Amino acid sequence: EAEMDRVNFINLGIGINANTSTSQYEKMATSLKEELRKEISRKQLLNSLLKEIAKQQALLTENKLLEEWKKLSATLNKRVKIVAPGEEITGRAIDIDTNGALVIKGKDGSLRSVIAGDCIHLVKEALNTNI
Repeated sequence: EAEMDRVNFINLGIGINANTSTSQYEKMATSLKEELRKEISRKQLLNSLLKEIAKQQALLTENKLLEEWKKLSATLNKRVKIVAPGEEITGRAIDIDTNGALVIKGKDGSLRSVIAGDCIHLVKEALNTNI
């Protein structure tokens, strides 16, 4: 439920495959057991998950979540192409705004905020060097 720039609550669901075999999912998913190559304690997993949720909730409450997101972003300051329904946007990812949109600066200096689309990191062509 939301009112003018305010979220009253969020209902979030999460599913974690802990000790199941990936053969049960036919390559659609994996499990922690498969990735870590060992069984894990579900009690320890829950404890760790709850601690991390509390940490992230504290960041949200302190308005530091966006700061953390920007710090960990592999996209900021990269040349990107955003493929969205009906358009492609190319430029440099320069920011993430307070709505969670990726801010793209085009060659002409224009700014676009993109909330959804496939983001492709562009790699500059290798320079022709005579080494």
